[in-house]
Amino acid sequence: MKRFPLLCLACLCSTFLIAQFSRDSIQTDFVLYQRRIDFDKSLRNRTIKACFAEPLNAETEDRYREACWAISQFLFQSAEIENGFRKMLAQYVSLENSTKRALLEAVYGAYPALFENELKLLIKQEKTPKLFAMQAIYLFRIHHTDTDRKKLITLLNTNFKNLSTDNLLIEMKDYLNEHEKLSNNKIPN
Repeated sequence: MKRFPLLCLACLCSTFLIAQFSRDSIQTDFVLYQRRIDFDKSLRNRTIKACFAEPLNAETEDRYREACWAISQFLFQSAEIENGFRKMLAQYVSLENSTKRALLEAVYGAYPALFENELKLLIKQEKTPKLFAMQAIYLFRIHHTDTDRKKLITLLNTNFKNLSTDNLLIEMKDYLNEHEKLSNNKIPN
């Protein structure tokens, strides 16, 4: 009877040992140089370039969103991408929120300051808290003076009357107010 728990433990340990594969036995050709080059070429040509060459409408919006995800993942930059972003920003109001978010993420990552003027216009009309916060952070990263901070807070208060009930907007306002103090704090060792 005393050996029964020990026997169960031994059986359990042996199953885990058998289930593990040797690292050398796992092989994939995806890590090969030519496969990586082919993947990069496919991503740039089929996912991004071909998509941005099409008109932006309800039928192609999903492909535009996927192109934005690829761009933000790999931080691609090209003339086609800039033109595609301009096309999307021009039709921003008619896009789904998920597409708007993918666009803002890609613009934030790949083009940290290029679309400042477009976002300055869009943020004035933005009524979705998450998208407003993304646009505000993009603009605040470019210019984070006290005047710019006050403009963003004023715009935040103007666009959102229910500011005190939305945690994201509360945190956004706190971030804007405390940014200078927090950025001057020393990082602990």
